[in-house]
Amino acid sequence: MIERQTMRLGLALACLTLLVIAALAVTDSRTTAEEVTIPISCDPVLERTIDPLIVDQGGEVTVSVRYRYRCTGQNRRVNFFILVENTPALRPGGKLTLLNNLKRGLTNFVNSVDYGNGSMGGLTLYAGSYQNRVTLQGGETGRQNLLNAIGLISTEPAGGVAGVPGAVRDAHERLPHNIGPDETNVLLIVDAGAQIDPNGPTLSDLGTSCKVANANTLLILVGLRPAQNRLASFGCVDSGWFFYSPTEDGSDLPAKFNDIAEKLIKGKLASSNEYFEELNSSDFQYVVGSGVPQEPYNPWGSEYSWSFPNPGPAGQVVQFRAKVVTERVPVGGLMSVVANRAELCLLYKDGSQACGPAPNPDVCIRRRGVTTDCANFQATLTPGLPPTTAPTGLPTATEEATATEPSMTATPEPTDEPTATAPPPTPTEAVGHQVYVPALLANSQF
Repeated sequence: MIERQTMRLGLALACLTLLVIAALAVTDSRTTAEEVTIPISCDPVLERTIDPLIVDQGGEVTVSVRYRYRCTGQNRRVNFFILVENTPALRPGGKLTLLNNLKRGLTNFVNSVDYGNGSMGGLTLYAGSYQNRVTLQGGETGRQNLLNAIGLISTEPAGGVAGVPGAVRDAHERLPHNIGPDETNVLLIVDAGAQIDPNGPTLSDLGTSCKVANANTLLILVGLRPAQNRLASFGCVDSGWFFYSPTEDGSDLPAKFNDIAEKLIKGKLASSNEYFEELNSSDFQYVVGSGVPQEPYNPWGSEYSWSFPNPGPAGQVVQFRAKVVTERVPVGGLMSVVANRAELCLLYKDGSQACGPAPNPDVCIRRRGVTTDCANFQATLTPGLPPTTAPTGLPTATEEATATEPSMTATPEPTDEPTATAPPPTPTEAVGHQVYVPALLANSQF
């Protein structure tokens, strides 16, 4: 009797060991299949996966990308709020030139929106506190109300920007929360650069407000010269949607807001597309010959791009392998990403282009033969699995994947002469990249 019980116990332990090994093998090869919609004309939908997400030094991962898009030529329907920092930073040296150029730029954007398709807009100003000036509204009446409110923007005597978290939160709550697939919610934030009080509520509250808003809303940030891209550290901008104005007088702002409207709103027809990856060369190296359906164009360094005509209904697939080349992996494993930047660009028949980021999941690199590395990361991939499940000596599973210029409503403006000043260096935040292959295939299915 005791022998049978001992035998059963031994079989149970053996089965448990096999289950643990199987769990580890499945966990190592898990990928994140996140399909995202990129908010540019033609509404491309893209999925990018990495397999495996846990890899040993010297091992390889397979990057798989699939995307599709459909061009209707119709302008995008948007529900937007413009949030403007209304502080003396808009009047450097007491001059009005920057403020007037900002008004011209905002006017260009508002006039570019297609209110005939149901689009709506609103305006909130913030400084030490915030004030909603135009509630969310559409049609010609809504457009005119926005233009009138923009023309009346002055500046507040207060110099701080404690009101920005409340402005973000309030504007987000005013946007519709049940929107259709043909609509996009947008917060367009203009950061003029007034001082942020490090001891005030701004630092702790702003990140939370932007994170909540960003769950279902596109965050666009325009940073004026003093501000640069500081709000990005709070998560207040989506990748590829930061626009920097390096000029002291804001002379570039009218054109910059035209660019924002062109990228966000205008309905276009695509002629071709390009998928681009800038690999994290510190940790990963492209495996030559692994490109599917073709080898990429490699202009220099770790930058790779694939160019195609418009895809059919099934979409376009890109796949390649990358090898782990880093020799410095700490105890517990090294968290990394395969690419510093991955994005899809559409080239339109009017000669313009727009790009949007692809999902870029974390990858954990283990030391050779050390299966207990990356245990905590592994536990996040398999809910319910303890972080230290892998005992020393368990075999490691190995995987190899197969595989027209807008109209303007004139508003009387005071003027004065701007002070000529050399602009500072442009922040390094990338808005997009130049498409390397000129004269991409011009035939179109759209």
